[in-house]
Amino acid sequence: MTIKEFLDGMTPSTAREYRTSVKYFNDWKKRKRMFPLFSDFLLSIKMAQATRIKHLRQVQALCKKCNIRANFGSLSPPSKVPPLVFTDDDFQKLYGAFKDCDFPKIIPEGWQRQRFWQTLIHFAVVTATRRKAILGLTWDCINFDEMYVIMQAENDKKGETRYKPLTAELVRDLQELRRFYPSEETKVFPWIHGNKCWYRIWRKAEQAVGKRFHLHDLKRFSGELALRAGATPLELMQHMDHRNITTTMKHYVRPQTKELISRIKVPIQREDMAAAVPLFSERELESMLEEIVGRYYRKSVEWCIGKGTSEQRTRKKTKGSGPLLPGILEEGGGE
Repeated sequence: MTIKEFLDGMTPSTAREYRTSVKYFNDWKKRKRMFPLFSDFLLSIKMAQATRIKHLRQVQALCKKCNIRANFGSLSPPSKVPPLVFTDDDFQKLYGAFKDCDFPKIIPEGWQRQRFWQTLIHFAVVTATRRKAILGLTWDCINFDEMYVIMQAENDKKGETRYKPLTAELVRDLQELRRFYPSEETKVFPWIHGNKCWYRIWRKAEQAVGKRFHLHDLKRFSGELALRAGATPLELMQHMDHRNITTTMKHYVRPQTKELISRIKVPIQREDMAAAVPLFSERELESMLEEIVGRYYRKSVEWCIGKGTSEQRTRKKTKGSGPLLPGILEEGGGE
């Protein structure tokens, strides 16, 4: 099987990911003298460690299927970084952090500059979409009457077309922004003077908030807001565009054991112990106790003074023979 046949048998979204790994694999073949192992070549590229491991595994599976031999090497697992907690205060700081930032030339200077960025942030939180889908969105994909937006398949991670509902407040912000654009095919959030300017603007916003974050963190914040609103795991999975429920349960749904225990009510009916009527009076209990103690006391005294029956005195200490006390006394008397 060739690499092309292997990729043709996959879904479009999976084949797109494998093509990126194949591109890295072909680049490594040209630089084998510099990087003997494919893992060393991946370490020379600026990317996350989890992404390197993903490309390494995909190339290994591809080469195994196509009978290609190569020195892959190995990569250490990524360090476990605690998830970023994007609080409500952080969002308020971010919402007001774009007063002096650049904005598209198509918008007149008389309009408030920060409104463009505030609309972008508002859209990212409401729809919980990824960065590529947001920056590739055009005006013809937004239905203002029905209040929903169509995410095109070419901008989706899985290659699927999605429909996302919009809030009334977000629709008003988008309609106010729409009057500055000439055509329906224009992008809603175009690149601001290229990629470098985009990152420079986000660095300013990070300084205002006081922590590092990315546009994808707004997607996570949207999931936290959905949980507060009482969304079920299945509704949250559809809102976050996850492939399976396992991803949603792992990153968003956290067990609240204490709250669960407080809500559990065991159907037990307890009677008031103070109001219960006792079975015996105090005198009856005292007399019963004296009778029991006196009975056992008399028996022990009889054994001690040797007034047992002749059969009891002659009984020896054997397994299964009556009480132990007569046998012990009998042996002691023999000595």
